[in-house]
Amino acid sequence: MGEGELDVLRGLHREWHTNRDPEAALAFYAPDIEYEVGFLEGRGQSESRWLHGHAELLAYFREFLEAWADDVSFEVDELHDLGGGRVAIFARMLARGRASGIAVPDTQWVNVLTIRDGLIVRHEDHQDPEAARRELGLEG
Repeated sequence: MGEGELDVLRGLHREWHTNRDPEAALAFYAPDIEYEVGFLEGRGQSESRWLHGHAELLAYFREFLEAWADDVSFEVDELHDLGGGRVAIFARMLARGRASGIAVPDTQWVNVLTIRDGLIVRHEDHQDPEAARRELGLEG
């Protein structure tokens, strides 16, 4: 993984996960970003949906921040260079609902980001880390 890809990941983490600044986070995404949202089962949907472009992504980021309490945190367990500008991030989210205050179970997932020319052009969600590991050829 090149320094450019690492800079994108560091910047995104700083603006989104640390500063909670959705507008600043957009700077790390291409204007025509394809962004998969996979955490929809609890919202009456069983499949993921795709967002296209900055406007849809910004609306999703704002919705996300409204749903979760301020102490939501993300922990990266593994980071894998898949080649060709693709990076797999195995991570977990620890959160409480803003309205209910109820903690959600430790949620693990995998994001696969495609980075080109210093911007994320595609963001894929994988809800099953072990299945993602197999699909991505990262098994033992």
